[in-house]
Amino acid sequence: MPVSFSPPEVTEEILNRIANGEPMIRICGPDRAAGMPDRNTVHQRVRDDQEFRNAYRLAREAQVELLAEEMLEIADGRAASDDLGRDWLRVQTRRWAAAAMAPRSHGRQDVFRDELEDLEAQALSGQISEDELEARVAEIFAGPEMQQLAPEGLAPSSC
Repeated sequence: MPVSFSPPEVTEEILNRIANGEPMIRICGPDRAAGMPDRNTVHQRVRDDQEFRNAYRLAREAQVELLAEEMLEIADGRAASDDLGRDWLRVQTRRWAAAAMAPRSHGRQDVFRDELEDLEAQALSGQISEDELEARVAEIFAGPEMQQLAPEGLAPSSC
């Protein structure tokens, strides 16, 4: 049975805070507010609860969009400091965080090559079935940003 947070407002607060750019360590870390679950509980729910997983992904996507907007603000000088080195570090840190949170849209594409090679190895060793391999490959290429990288004949509609 999936883990749930009680009251439901806690779920909404977690998702809103993530979408507004707040890191999980601040929301659910050691210094979290009373009534907030710890990070492990949240990650367990992400794994076990499809509805929450979808909402969590949307919140993370919003967080990544916010990071991209912040990078533009810093680069354009509207949110910059007088320290060019510090501003460069702020942009690079946000860039790294965006790539870590959304590698398909903001990260290095070789991540997907590695993921596909891992899936192939799992299939060859019998760890996953052919059907599961096909489903997971289709999932990787399902995003619109990935369709351009899909090998010919492996677009999501053909899987």
